[in-house]
Amino acid sequence: WVGKKVLLIEWMRPLPSLGVHSLDIVTIATDLGPKVLSVLYWGECTGASSHTARGGYCVDVESETIVAPAKFYSPFFASQAGALTGTKLPGVKAAVQQALQGHAAALEKQPWLRMIGWDCMFTKKPGEVVFFEGNFAASRIHRRITFSPTHASGFVQAYGWPFA
Repeated sequence: WVGKKVLLIEWMRPLPSLGVHSLDIVTIATDLGPKVLSVLYWGECTGASSHTARGGYCVDVESETIVAPAKFYSPFFASQAGALTGTKLPGVKAAVQQALQGHAAALEKQPWLRMIGWDCMFTKKPGEVVFFEGNFAASRIHRRITFSPTHASGFVQAYGWPFA
Protein backbone atom coordinates (compact mmCIF):
# COMPACT_ATOMS: atom_id res chain seq x y z
CA TRP A 1 0.00 0.00 0.00
CA VAL A 2 3.00 2.27 -0.32
CA GLY A 3 1.95 5.65 -1.67
CA LYS A 4 -1.78 4.85 -1.40
CA LYS A 5 -4.38 6.32 0.91
CA VAL A 6 -6.13 3.56 2.82
CA LEU A 7 -8.75 3.35 5.52
CA LEU A 8 -8.20 0.79 8.23
CA ILE A 9 -11.10 -0.11 10.47
CA GLU A 10 -11.59 -2.79 13.03
CA TRP A 11 -13.70 -5.85 12.31
CA MET A 12 -17.01 -4.99 13.95
CA ARG A 13 -18.84 -7.73 15.78
CA PRO A 14 -22.63 -7.82 15.88
CA LEU A 15 -24.81 -7.75 18.94
CA PRO A 16 -24.68 -11.40 20.06
CA SER A 17 -28.46 -11.71 20.46
CA LEU A 18 -28.93 -10.81 16.77
CA GLY A 19 -25.89 -12.51 15.27
CA VAL A 20 -24.78 -11.47 11.79
CA HIS A 21 -27.35 -9.02 10.40
CA SER A 22 -27.83 -5.63 8.78
CA LEU A 23 -30.33 -2.80 8.66
CA ASP A 24 -31.16 -1.64 5.13
CA ILE A 25 -32.35 1.97 5.41
CA VAL A 26 -33.53 3.87 2.33
CA THR A 27 -33.85 7.65 2.52
CA ILE A 28 -35.35 9.87 -0.16
CA ALA A 29 -35.01 13.62 -0.69
CA THR A 30 -38.24 15.65 -0.51
CA ASP A 31 -39.00 19.36 -0.66
CA LEU A 32 -38.98 19.24 3.17
CA GLY A 33 -35.62 17.48 3.39
CA PRO A 34 -34.66 13.80 3.47
CA LYS A 35 -37.25 11.33 4.77
CA VAL A 36 -37.00 7.63 5.54
CA LEU A 37 -38.69 5.49 2.92
CA SER A 38 -38.16 2.07 4.49
CA VAL A 39 -36.12 0.02 6.91
CA LEU A 40 -35.50 -3.66 6.31
CA TYR A 41 -33.73 -6.08 8.64
CA TRP A 42 -31.60 -8.84 7.13
CA GLY A 43 -30.85 -11.66 9.54
CA GLU A 44 -30.91 -15.39 10.23
CA CYS A 45 -27.54 -15.45 8.45
CA THR A 46 -25.55 -18.59 7.76
CA GLY A 47 -22.15 -16.91 7.32
CA ALA A 48 -19.99 -13.95 8.32
CA SER A 49 -21.90 -11.50 6.08
CA SER A 50 -25.52 -10.38 5.87
CA HIS A 51 -25.34 -11.50 2.23
CA THR A 52 -26.10 -14.94 3.67
CA ALA A 53 -29.41 -13.76 5.20
CA ARG A 54 -32.20 -16.32 5.23
CA GLY A 55 -34.68 -13.82 6.65
CA GLY A 56 -35.69 -10.36 5.48
CA TYR A 57 -38.12 -8.24 7.51
CA CYS A 58 -39.93 -4.90 7.49
CA VAL A 59 -39.15 -2.69 10.49
CA ASP A 60 -41.46 -0.08 12.01
CA VAL A 61 -39.20 2.85 12.89
CA GLU A 62 -41.44 4.39 15.56
CA SER A 63 -41.84 1.19 17.60
CA GLU A 64 -38.38 -0.15 16.67
CA THR A 65 -40.01 -3.49 15.96
CA ILE A 66 -39.84 -6.08 13.19
CA VAL A 67 -43.44 -6.09 11.98
CA ALA A 68 -43.56 -8.49 9.01
CA PRO A 69 -41.45 -10.68 6.77
CA ALA A 70 -40.31 -8.97 3.55
CA LYS A 71 -41.90 -11.64 1.38
CA PHE A 72 -42.24 -9.13 -1.49
CA TYR A 73 -38.47 -8.72 -1.82
CA SER A 74 -37.71 -11.72 -4.00
CA PRO A 75 -38.92 -15.29 -4.63
CA PHE A 76 -36.31 -16.56 -2.16
CA PHE A 77 -37.96 -14.68 0.72
CA ALA A 78 -41.56 -15.30 -0.38
CA SER A 79 -41.95 -18.44 1.71
CA GLN A 80 -39.95 -17.50 4.79
CA ALA A 81 -41.62 -18.29 8.11
CA GLY A 82 -41.08 -14.89 9.69
CA ALA A 83 -39.76 -16.19 13.00
CA LEU A 84 -38.36 -12.78 14.01
CA THR A 85 -41.66 -10.89 13.64
CA GLY A 86 -42.25 -8.96 16.87
CA THR A 87 -38.54 -8.65 17.71
CA LYS A 88 -37.62 -5.28 19.24
CA LEU A 89 -34.62 -3.46 17.76
CA PRO A 90 -33.72 -0.64 20.17
CA GLY A 91 -31.61 1.94 18.34
CA VAL A 92 -33.44 1.88 14.98
CA LYS A 93 -34.72 5.45 15.46
CA ALA A 94 -31.21 6.70 16.18
CA ALA A 95 -29.83 4.85 13.13
CA VAL A 96 -32.51 6.41 10.92
CA GLN A 97 -31.69 9.87 12.29
CA GLN A 98 -28.02 9.35 11.44
CA ALA A 99 -28.95 8.27 7.92
CA LEU A 100 -31.18 11.33 7.47
CA GLN A 101 -28.39 13.63 8.69
CA GLY A 102 -25.98 11.93 6.30
CA HIS A 103 -28.38 12.37 3.39
CA ALA A 104 -28.85 16.07 4.21
CA ALA A 105 -25.07 16.55 4.26
CA ALA A 106 -24.68 14.66 0.97
CA LEU A 107 -27.33 16.82 -0.71
CA GLU A 108 -25.29 19.94 0.03
CA LYS A 109 -22.49 18.63 -2.19
CA GLN A 110 -24.46 16.37 -4.54
CA PRO A 111 -27.98 17.81 -5.03
CA TRP A 112 -28.81 15.10 -7.60
CA LEU A 113 -28.53 12.40 -4.90
CA ARG A 114 -32.28 11.96 -4.36
CA MET A 115 -32.22 8.50 -2.75
CA ILE A 116 -29.63 6.73 -0.63
CA GLY A 117 -29.47 3.15 0.59
CA TRP A 118 -27.70 2.83 3.93
CA ASP A 119 -26.42 -0.39 5.48
CA CYS A 120 -25.57 -0.60 9.16
CA MET A 121 -25.57 -3.11 11.98
CA PHE A 122 -25.96 -3.16 15.73
CA THR A 123 -22.63 -3.55 17.50
CA LYS A 124 -21.87 -5.40 20.73
CA LYS A 125 -22.97 -2.27 22.61
CA PRO A 126 -26.79 -2.41 22.75
CA GLY A 127 -28.43 0.38 20.73
CA GLU A 128 -25.20 1.36 18.95
CA VAL A 129 -24.89 1.01 15.18
CA VAL A 130 -22.03 1.20 12.75
CA PHE A 131 -22.66 2.20 9.14
CA PHE A 132 -20.66 0.32 6.55
CA GLU A 133 -22.26 1.50 3.32
CA GLY A 134 -24.24 4.36 1.86
CA ASN A 135 -24.84 4.64 -1.87
CA PHE A 136 -27.22 5.75 -4.58
CA ALA A 137 -30.34 3.64 -4.07
CA ALA A 138 -31.32 3.11 -7.70
CA SER A 139 -31.03 -0.67 -7.33
CA ARG A 140 -33.13 -0.69 -4.14
CA ILE A 141 -35.89 1.80 -4.88
CA HIS A 142 -37.99 -0.35 -7.21
CA ARG A 143 -38.69 -2.88 -4.47
CA ARG A 144 -39.92 -0.10 -2.19
CA ILE A 145 -42.17 1.30 -4.89
CA THR A 146 -43.81 -2.10 -5.33
CA PHE A 147 -44.37 -2.97 -1.64
CA SER A 148 -48.05 -3.22 -2.58
CA PRO A 149 -50.44 -2.13 -5.34
CA THR A 150 -51.28 0.93 -3.22
CA HIS A 151 -47.60 1.93 -3.04
CA ALA A 152 -47.11 1.43 -6.78
CA SER A 153 -50.21 3.46 -7.62
CA GLY A 154 -49.14 6.27 -5.27
CA PHE A 155 -45.69 6.39 -6.84
CA VAL A 156 -47.05 6.55 -10.40
CA GLN A 157 -49.53 9.28 -9.43
CA ALA A 158 -46.85 11.31 -7.66
CA TYR A 159 -44.06 10.98 -10.20
CA GLY A 160 -45.34 9.51 -13.47
CA TRP A 161 -46.62 11.14 -16.62
CA PRO A 162 -49.30 12.43 -17.06
CA PHE A 163 -49.98 12.77 -13.32
CA ALA A 164 -46.84 14.53 -12.08
